[in-house]
Amino acid sequence: MSSRQFAYRITSSTLFSRHAWKEKRCRSLLGHEQRPVSVNRLREFSSSISFGMGHSRGPGPRPERSILTLSPERMTSVGQQVLDLSDFSSPVRYVGPKNDPVQFIYRTSPMKPWSPIHFPPKTRGTMYYRRDPRLSPLSGELRFRICDSIAQFHEGKDLQLDVGEPWNVPLLRIVHRDQLRPMRKLLIQEGLLDEDLVADVMKLPYLSGYKCKILLYEIGQPFVMNVNRDVWTIWLVTRQTLQGMLLQKIFYDQRPGRKIRSPYTGRVRVRFEISTLPEHANDPALVLRVLDELTPVKYVDPNYDGYVCRPSPGELLTKRRENGSYRPWSYSFTKRAHGEIMSKFIRLTDSKS
Repeated sequence: MSSRQFAYRITSSTLFSRHAWKEKRCRSLLGHEQRPVSVNRLREFSSSISFGMGHSRGPGPRPERSILTLSPERMTSVGQQVLDLSDFSSPVRYVGPKNDPVQFIYRTSPMKPWSPIHFPPKTRGTMYYRRDPRLSPLSGELRFRICDSIAQFHEGKDLQLDVGEPWNVPLLRIVHRDQLRPMRKLLIQEGLLDEDLVADVMKLPYLSGYKCKILLYEIGQPFVMNVNRDVWTIWLVTRQTLQGMLLQKIFYDQRPGRKIRSPYTGRVRVRFEISTLPEHANDPALVLRVLDELTPVKYVDPNYDGYVCRPSPGELLTKRRENGSYRPWSYSFTKRAHGEIMSKFIRLTDSKS
């Protein structure tokens, strides 16, 4: 069959019947009549459609990308194959009783939340479910392990969104999103997820994907901060509550007339600690300890006078006061806007709720 004949036979009614929302786009390219189009033109728009099939770079059928298990211990026994998600925005098909398709995206554009960004090149490996044993069962999440074969799973590394920030689908989304119902069923079937936990999570408010940036399940849980930002939303998650708090202008130079408000660039890993400083004996508060630098923290202006202290690994984050002295940054439970929310979170997690 010639390329021209092949292009003629692939029409919007036969190829894209399960993707109605993109059918209009296909028709606009193909026309309402079944007329020939160039193979190059076909390639231009077909790569943006999710087939639930593998990306074939040469002739022949597209290999199916299938999830048979989410348990690392079962992957060899069930015959799980590596998935190649390179350059796809919605590429995965779950093979279950109903062959239910599941759509995943790498991330969305900050300026266009509805516009998916494709998985990066060399995204080859397998999807799996991970739960940090040091944290609440609520901390479970889907991750993607980069590896060339299932046998190399434990030597591989997780796909990253940014340095220190693994690509993940948190349990909150797995439970609440209908599109992920097949994953939820598979997790329960494999004993990786408890139905009572699912019932509790269903009672919590839903967070859209772009808000699931910093989810804390315990007060001492490490998280990542970009020191060039001025606002962070942190979500505090228990089986009874889901509440947000804002951290603002921690690394911000608020002096009048400053052209550069954020004097540093870089990413650091930090954690909250309950303060043991004498000044907080009668005013309970949190402090913030810098654990390590994920990327070097650098001055935006080499001549910066250091009014905002540079975060140092192993040290408490320090802020300059109005009188010119430097003291550890703190977040009072009684004086700050979300102090009571944080205090309640600590009580709930301390009681292992």
